[in-house]
Amino acid sequence: MANHPANPHDALVKALLEAPERAAVVLRENLPYKVRERLTDDLPEPLPGSYVDPSLQETHSDRLFQARMLDGRPVFLYVLIEHKSEPDAGTPVQLLGYLQRIWQRYAEQSREGRTERYRRLPPIVPLVIYNGGPSWSVPLSLLECIDGDEALLDLQRDFGYQVRHLRPFEQDASYSQDPVIRAVFRALAWAFVEDLG
Repeated sequence: MANHPANPHDALVKALLEAPERAAVVLRENLPYKVRERLTDDLPEPLPGSYVDPSLQETHSDRLFQARMLDGRPVFLYVLIEHKSEPDAGTPVQLLGYLQRIWQRYAEQSREGRTERYRRLPPIVPLVIYNGGPSWSVPLSLLECIDGDEALLDLQRDFGYQVRHLRPFEQDASYSQDPVIRAVFRALAWAFVEDLG
């Protein structure tokens, strides 16, 4: 893979961000105040590796930095250089994929401490640098892209999820009203019970 993306605008901004002093200025001038005020004065540390989907590497480029907050915790600052000629409606979902890859790479860096890293993921603040002609008209939050009423949006708001814990000693009817589902769930619930005596 080449050192710079095919697009000259990307190459220009990428080169700019390779200098930690300039990257610090770009980040401080373009991140929300509530993020900037909590960062230390140390230069952001560029992290290796691209998180862009391989199929998109010719059209996007990115940079990932690690900075420190005043309380000592790390924060990732993710810069996506967007050079399309018009706003891309897929950007919020695209960024979600990058965030997932960053967190997963962070947590899976070694087996030791993996569980703790997954429970204490550093915040990631994405910044899109866009130089197209039309004004950026894409929602700035993935939540704004989800078509649901307030009750459904509440479930989406914090990326929460539901867990159905199948327990071996439940009453049969509680597994499911459907007999096939009930049989499968009951079998799964008992799968790890070693002592049946």
